[in-house]
Amino acid sequence: MAKSVQDQIRAILEEYGKEVQEVVNKAAIETAKETVKDLKQTSPKSKRAGKHYANNWAMKEKKIPAGGINTVVYNKAPTYRLTHLLEKGHVVKNQYGTYGRAPAIRHIEPAEERGVENFLRKVESEL
Repeated sequence: MAKSVQDQIRAILEEYGKEVQEVVNKAAIETAKETVKDLKQTSPKSKRAGKHYANNWAMKEKKIPAGGINTVVYNKAPTYRLTHLLEKGHVVKNQYGTYGRAPAIRHIEPAEERGVENFLRKVESEL
């Protein structure tokens, strides 16, 4: 039996959709790995506490029911609590009250922006 035009168009679009999904998934994984590497290099490293904060950056993948992949870049325990304090700055306290602010060390936002640009560039070049 001959397929109708609608069936042929549907098959072509489904095939293209799968191809696009593969490209996007591959780009997402590569970009997340590059962002982790970038954050490990650009994160602040304390002389007193060592390099624990910078070395604790990691990524994980989570499959989405529609067939895609969701990648998350995060800082593992116990240093994940420092991300907001270092990125935004914070008040410094002692037993007598506050005595100033610790300056913000921007390292997450620039890495995120570079990651978004890299992701878009990879997807556009593949498609």
